[in-house]
Amino acid sequence: MDTKVDAGRKRSVSRQAYRKKRASAAWRSIKKNWLLYVFLLPSLVYVILFCYWPMYGVQIAFRDFTFTGGFTGSEWVGLKWFRTFFESPRIVPILKNTLVLSLYGMISGFPLP
Repeated sequence: MDTKVDAGRKRSVSRQAYRKKRASAAWRSIKKNWLLYVFLLPSLVYVILFCYWPMYGVQIAFRDFTFTGGFTGSEWVGLKWFRTFFESPRIVPILKNTLVLSLYGMISGFPLP
């Protein structure tokens, strides 16, 4: 029984040593190629700023939003607004108008220019 426990300890120690060795190798690689990471930085900032940051506002669809409460202070209501929309008797005309306006936009915006 004791040999199995000792083998398990040795294995966990060797895993820790392996992880530490890989981490130091990764840091050495980063230090060696730091200029490549500097070139990567503007594109990373662009993606975060214009692709991920606006996703923060998507949560407004799941909240009972008030201007005084803001995004984080408004009450979380889940799918309430989606249920209200899909249970509405006016869903067909609303969707029809949306699709027609989108079609008009494509017709006038695509071939004319």
